[in-house]
Amino acid sequence: MKTIAKVFLTVVIFLLSANAEHINIQLLETIKIKDKQGEAKAQILLESDKTKKENYILKGKFTNKRMMSGKTKITINWHTATKGKAVTKLSKPFESMMADNKDIKAKQEFRATGDKASLEESLNKLINNSASKEIDKEDSKLLAVANGQENSQNNKDDSEELSGDTATLSKSKTSDNSNNTGNNPSSTYADVKPDNEVIEDSIEEAIEEESIQLTDEDCNYVINGENVQFRKVEDNKCVPNGSPVPIFTVVDDCKALVDFDKKSVKVSTKKIATFQGDEINIENCSIKDEITPLKATFNGCDTVFRKDKVAQVQQEQLYYTYDTADVKVGNCVDSTTIHPVSTKIEVNELCKPMINFEAMEVQFGYRKIALLGEEIIELEPCKFETTKNKLISTYDGAEIKDDFINGKSIQYEILYYIFNGKNVYVGEPRASKLEWKHYLTDQTCSPERINAEAVIYNQRVAYKDNKGIIKYISSCKPYSDNQLKIIKEFGGYEHDFNNNQSYPKTREYFLHPDTQARTYINDFKKEAVNFPHIKEHIRWSHDDKKLMSTEYTKAYFNDTIYAKTNIFTDGANGEEVASTPVAYAKNSDVPTFSKSLGKQRLKSINGKYSFYSNSSKVIDHSNGFFPSNKNKTYYDVSSCTNGDIISSSKSVSYEECTYNKKKATGKTANKYCKSETYGYYFTTKYKTVATKNCSKWKYIEDIAEYKVMTSYLRVDGSNYTKQSNTLLRIVK
Repeated sequence: MKTIAKVFLTVVIFLLSANAEHINIQLLETIKIKDKQGEAKAQILLESDKTKKENYILKGKFTNKRMMSGKTKITINWHTATKGKAVTKLSKPFESMMADNKDIKAKQEFRATGDKASLEESLNKLINNSASKEIDKEDSKLLAVANGQENSQNNKDDSEELSGDTATLSKSKTSDNSNNTGNNPSSTYADVKPDNEVIEDSIEEAIEEESIQLTDEDCNYVINGENVQFRKVEDNKCVPNGSPVPIFTVVDDCKALVDFDKKSVKVSTKKIATFQGDEINIENCSIKDEITPLKATFNGCDTVFRKDKVAQVQQEQLYYTYDTADVKVGNCVDSTTIHPVSTKIEVNELCKPMINFEAMEVQFGYRKIALLGEEIIELEPCKFETTKNKLISTYDGAEIKDDFINGKSIQYEILYYIFNGKNVYVGEPRASKLEWKHYLTDQTCSPERINAEAVIYNQRVAYKDNKGIIKYISSCKPYSDNQLKIIKEFGGYEHDFNNNQSYPKTREYFLHPDTQARTYINDFKKEAVNFPHIKEHIRWSHDDKKLMSTEYTKAYFNDTIYAKTNIFTDGANGEEVASTPVAYAKNSDVPTFSKSLGKQRLKSINGKYSFYSNSSKVIDHSNGFFPSNKNKTYYDVSSCTNGDIISSSKSVSYEECTYNKKKATGKTANKYCKSETYGYYFTTKYKTVATKNCSKWKYIEDIAEYKVMTSYLRVDGSNYTKQSNTLLRIVK
């Protein structure tokens, strides 16, 4: 056996030396991203045959750290190697590093980096120890239990496995009441020594032979019924670490076997325990024989559109109940509940029309779609209608391109078709059949003056469009290098009547080189020389209605250039031209008596006196006279007031009177006092002196009418008098 071990060692050393930087390993237990740290196990893969898994086990510790990128950095420090019962501490640990955003699953292969020479030495010791111990099949099984590799599910590869992770809806842990462990369901701890203790004996033997320094990872734990005792190292021996803790059976992270046709599931569970705040796997996931019915719920599931059904399908979540907890099975799947959606034919949107420019035709594109809220789902791909629509040409918005080489301008056109009552434009503008020939013209061009006596003639390119409008398409340029003589033409005078002078006007022209027609350079403009105006008075005209006088004059000037006198016969300063009217000067206003208007009753409004019956006839007080209050009478011993009754036992006399008159009406009693707006009515008052006059009005006066005569002085010294106003005055 030792000879075989030596030969095998030689092979291992050769295979490891083939790669001086790393070894390939296969992870035996899943590393969860959510765990900050934990234990790790991996199997070494020999380079000679990666499909052959040799029983070289690496044990280590992993740490997880969140990175800025959002991924998690996983670092594994491999510190121990085992083969069968043989265990050795690596003098120089190996290390694996990776970054991911999901769990590192068991059976995943990756690399470990470290000192190969040190690893070869450690494996050499393992092989020698393993060969000397003659590990049999049962020992290998116990070692697998110690390393946490027992998994009954591995023996059920032919079973249907759920495609997708299961997730606990409401977590529940159940203490395992069975005393059975490992692969010996009928054995008890009273009859058989626990697997962990058998392994521990092997480890202690390895320690004695190799003088290995134990760690807490080497001691692991011991299962005792429904509890587990975790251990630690003291004095290089495994001793209990705290009190035993209960073992729970859970479905977390375990994959159940699902029979979708029969709507049933075989539950997969694992055993765990909680130690020092961490959840520790005691037994890996295994499939139970009991069949549990599957249930379905719409909770947590949405509706999805299915093209083949042209409908929204309500999805459902399959789940089963384990120990009062609901466990999801996979993701949401389609149920039999559907909601049909509306469809329509979409024209000329995503499906563009097919255009035939040669035939000037267009066929509209269409497709069948389903409307899902604001989302559009295509049911049938784009097709083209059989109906051919007209492609229309327009010049609106298209440019005209000038071809100076061929002497023409070309009108471009834009093509469009009508869809839903709107113009839809197609492609880029293209040249149409409409074009116009170019010609030369001097219109809008000014001659280029060389000096005061000569110019150079300029022309530009133009064309006349189909509406007869001239379009100029080039700048003005010289016709030739020949200079043309400038000629002056007299054009009358420009008069400055404000400053009483006139200027002769001239304009310049040259003879067209081809037609000899006059081509004017500029419009008429005044010369620098001027002739003063001479004015003569003719007469005055008086307008007595407007009180204005107007002088009429004539003016002329002597043209010293042409030696003639020019008399203005029209215009602003012609013969018999009126000057600006001058107003009369007012001398005085003289009021003159016209007639008497007799006694008039008056009233006062806002301090002004006017006729009682006509407020527009206002009294003038410029003579110093104002109306006096006529409402003054004398009464009996006691005056009556409004509503008082005169005593019937006393006979009194009263009078009704008008102005300056009195009239006795007899005696009476029981008269009531009364009042009016102006003055008092005499029947309600009682006089004691019969010779007094009375009046029932407050204001009454003699009024006379006066006419105001106004005198004016005209600008020529003559006078003019007219009536300007009428006054109403009080006369005494």
